[in-house]
Amino acid sequence: MKTKYQSNIANSYGYTFFSFFGITSLWVIYLQMKGLSLVKIGLCESIFHVASFIFEIPSGILADRLSYRFVLLCGRIVAIISALLMLFGNSFTFFGLGFVSSALSYMSL
Repeated sequence: MKTKYQSNIANSYGYTFFSFFGITSLWVIYLQMKGLSLVKIGLCESIFHVASFIFEIPSGILADRLSYRFVLLCGRIVAIISALLMLFGNSFTFFGLGFVSSALSYMSL
């Protein structure tokens, strides 16, 4: 018999797979349509990876101190904020903030 935690783990993997499935292949085209050059898009990608590196350990510490569910919920909220920044942003600053918040939400998974 499956425990509740095993079911939640499977659901989390499914959510992660389908939430990033179609977006990652189109974000370069989307950012070019919003007016960013390939250099700025590369900088946004760099911002994402540096922020992921920086947030890796603090997100684990928060999950240990508070609770994993709380950090997971906060990550989902930050993912919504990231999506809104990416959707309504028209400058490199907004997209940079969107990538930082995306990295933060990704680290909370």
